[in-house]
Amino acid sequence: MIPEITRPEWKDLITGKIKPHISSFSLQMKLSTLLKSYSHKLVSLDEAVKDLHEMCERYEKIYKADIDKIFN
Repeated sequence: MIPEITRPEWKDLITGKIKPHISSFSLQMKLSTLLKSYSHKLVSLDEAVKDLHEMCERYEKIYKADIDKIFN
């Protein structure tokens, strides 16, 4: 199960406060894109978190190991 969107780790991922080693290439690319978009003020923090959370929900089985690593 994907953690609630209100967990602070989501924002920490987007702002770069936490930088876990992510094994899934597609999740790495998504996070990198969102980090750059947020840092260049192309998206708000909430929009970036929502986008990342939705992707993780959609591909929960693929990202399970990475999500467990980040949130445990």
